[in-house]
Amino acid sequence: MKLNRFKFAIIFILIQIALALYFGLPLADDAQVPSHWNLQGEVDGWTGKYQAIIMFPLINIVLFFLMVFFPTISPRYRNNQERFDKILPSLLNLLVFFFSAIHIYTLLIARNYVPAGNLFVFILLGLLFFLVGNLLPKVPSNFYVGVRIPWTLSSDVVWRKTSRFTGKCFSIGGVIFIIVGMIGKITVIVKTLLVLVLILIIVLPILYSFIIYKKEQQS
Repeated sequence: MKLNRFKFAIIFILIQIALALYFGLPLADDAQVPSHWNLQGEVDGWTGKYQAIIMFPLINIVLFFLMVFFPTISPRYRNNQERFDKILPSLLNLLVFFFSAIHIYTLLIARNYVPAGNLFVFILLGLLFFLVGNLLPKVPSNFYVGVRIPWTLSSDVVWRKTSRFTGKCFSIGGVIFIIVGMIGKITVIVKTLLVLVLILIIVLPILYSFIIYKKEQQS
């Protein structure tokens, strides 16, 4: 796969590294940078200065090389080369942008430019799920990207139907995450809703794929 297909991902990574150095290096050596949030939107995990500067760019760089070398490691790439060449760059650009935004956001919190307790991270997460939900139905069957469980990998029909269903679940869940982030307050009802969203995007697609697989086997 040609590198120019991933030019936006490369630009995002370079901008991310530059901003990470700009916002991260002035931090004190013992500074704490957020690394995890709970369902209440509170930071419940922290990391050190240099780990924070390096961690997210490293994740994006690993993602980049996985996508670039995808054709050489995917047995099913040649069967749908044109579709893969269209969808993989879009998916990588989205993931790289998301991780870059989260990374810079954590450093801004550490610099006290934004409060740690706001729910902006839910908005970013919601956008990610919504956009990934629109891309999932376009991903051909493979062993590395998408809903990769035994019954989806065993049948193209189950893969397609599961991907469409999962895409809708992700999009709905993404909208809910965005709304929660915009509300800016976690109540008992909102927390329950977030748990239901997690079930929607994780459990339901697996159950749906298994049901479709069983129906196909019976027919």
